Amino acid sequence: MQTRPHCTADCTGNKSNGDRLTKIAFVWHLIKEAHKRGIEETRKYRKKHGTANCPVKYITADGYRLGEWQSRIKQRRKKRKLSPKTIKELETLGFEWGKRQESRLKD
Repeated sequence: MQTRPHCTADCTGNKSNGDRLTKIAFVWHLIKEAHKRGIEETRKYRKKHGTANCPVKYITADGYRLGEWQSRIKQRRKKRKLSPKTIKELETLGFEWGKRQESRLKD
């Protein structure tokens, strides 16, 4: 499968189209935006509920599946595919990984 290289415009070299897309809030980096959203929703959840960890089935009022996002984040950490920056960011919010996972990751 071929993928296109990263583009700063619209991948045709037409910067004006890229500028127009940026002005209407086109998301160029979907994975980064999804990460930011998960962190922000975790922050809001903590403020409202006093803990950063939510139930797996928790869905925000606007339909964001925060519980599923947090579950995927835990799985990525378990597989050692989560950056130290993200781990620190979540731990700063008081996010807890779970006792079983903590003991295995210390080995």
